[in-house]
Amino acid sequence: MSSGSVLLQADPRDAVRDATAVPDLLPGFARHPRESLSTLPFDRRLIDLCGRAFARLVPTPAVGGLIAVVGPGRGEGRSTVAAALATSIVRDTDVSVLLLDLDFERPRQTDLFRVASSPGLGEFLEGASKLRLVAGSAARRLWLGAAGSSSREPSRLSHDLLGSGLLAALQERFAWIVADLPPISEPAAQTIARVADYQLFVGRHRQTTLAGLERSLELAGGDRPAGFLLTGDQSRIPAWIKRLL
Repeated sequence: MSSGSVLLQADPRDAVRDATAVPDLLPGFARHPRESLSTLPFDRRLIDLCGRAFARLVPTPAVGGLIAVVGPGRGEGRSTVAAALATSIVRDTDVSVLLLDLDFERPRQTDLFRVASSPGLGEFLEGASKLRLVAGSAARRLWLGAAGSSSREPSRLSHDLLGSGLLAALQERFAWIVADLPPISEPAAQTIARVADYQLFVGRHRQTTLAGLERSLELAGGDRPAGFLLTGDQSRIPAWIKRLL
């Protein structure tokens, strides 16, 4: 594959019709100037631990699905976990994985992978831009859908994402989609978490309370297979994952 990214048609309805071409660059897609996801600046142990978390959350990884990565609040390492989780799935399987940054208010993934922040889902859902998906990893099986920028409310964008049919179409193409969501207290996160196949809750050592986690589970629907990752245990590795519960 000569290019690291693709552009879907500007009209979301066109994107749904053409989404089966992702990431094959069949007719209906335009090539974007060369860009590629950078290697994450993480220790390998972090990727390994997220791989273990995935194996415990999903007993049969061949089935595929949508994993919502959520947390009670900010500053708990949610985006770091989402990026490491997507990377670990690509490393440990033979399938393509799409990481979606759906925290429209405070996106983080383009900083982690060192690519341009826009255009992204926000502009696409407004009809202002084509949808840009950027590829990376050694086998180019890891793809990122940036949050981009939009003047709409995040909750409106989440509803638009589901209503356009784009998310469903992408699920048909990518075996696994990892959704980096805002705090679960925000309606935008609840909208996506409740349609996810799996939910991974992220908490921070000595910051996230049990009551906060219980409330998060309730807001997310509480009827999906769920796991929990604890980050930031200073007794071992600062800001990294230590324990899987």
